[in-house]
Amino acid sequence: MTVSTVNKLVADGTRMILEDNLSDTPYSDEMMSTAQTSRNIQAA
Repeated sequence: MTVSTVNKLVADGTRMILEDNLSDTPYSDEMMSTAQTSRNIQAA
């Protein structure tokens, strides 16, 4: 996961917190898959 991707996720999360717009399930299947792939790459 690149620094710009992490920064975008942080910015999006911060915006959602400030707008009180967080969903009950904030993590999509696609996001969890991306995170798992990132972990696998870093562990290699």
